[in-house]
Amino acid sequence: MTKYTKEIKLAIYHEWVDDHRRGTYLSQKYGMGRGGIHYLVDLIQKHGEDILDRPQQKYTANFKLAAIDRVLLGGEALSQVSLDLGLQIQEFLQIGFALLKKAGILSLPRRKVDHPRMPKSKDKQRIKELEEQVKRLTVELAYIKKLEALIQERKSQEKKN
Repeated sequence: MTKYTKEIKLAIYHEWVDDHRRGTYLSQKYGMGRGGIHYLVDLIQKHGEDILDRPQQKYTANFKLAAIDRVLLGGEALSQVSLDLGLQIQEFLQIGFALLKKAGILSLPRRKVDHPRMPKSKDKQRIKELEEQVKRLTVELAYIKKLEALIQERKSQEKKN
């Protein structure tokens, strides 16, 4: 991964804002992916150019967990959380998620897309497994509810006698 200086980042930003250059042109000129350019522009627009002066930080485990909770529990987009927190390296959270996924600790919800792709055979198999698991859990829940109702009924009959 190429390290970009503050001057290059500002040049990219000013070409975007002042000269109305866009992702493909800037991507080819500076060798940065279009997603990275969009993120950089959004970051500077949200936090100002001074965000680039901030030194690289080490984040605590609590900070990382709070960010992960915002995505998983709060349903916020990963990029939005990164922008809100003013992270210069968007991949920070993505790397953390990749490590957690690889360790099997969590599985991320799929991002909604406008044009869904055809699922791969592994995806189809996983969907089938999940559907079967949902059916099994639904039956299990119904059984537990009936069992609880029977227990309550017996308790009420015992109190009457």
